[in-house]
Amino acid sequence: MEATTALVMGGLLGLVAGLLYFGGHALGRQLGDHGRPGAALSVQALRRFFCIALLAALIHLGLAALLAGAAGVLLGRQLVGQWQAQRA
Repeated sequence: MEATTALVMGGLLGLVAGLLYFGGHALGRQLGDHGRPGAALSVQALRRFFCIALLAALIHLGLAALLAGAAGVLLGRQLVGQWQAQRA
C-alpha cells in the first residue's frame, strides 16, 4: 500500500474512531446519570474495544497509518468537545 493511501485511510478511520469513542463517552455518562450502570459499563467496554481494535488493525498497514489514525482520534476528540460545548 502506498504511503499516501495509508495516511488517508489511517486518518479517516482514526477520525471515525475518535468521534465514536468520545461521543460514546457522553452516552455512557448519560446512562450512568440515569441509573443504568450496567449499560454505561457496556458502552465503556465497547468504546475501548473498538478503538483498540482499530489501532491494532492500523499497525498492519504501517507506521504512517497508525500515526495518522492516532491523529484522527485526537481530531475526533476535539470535534466532539466543540460540539458538546455548543450544546451546553
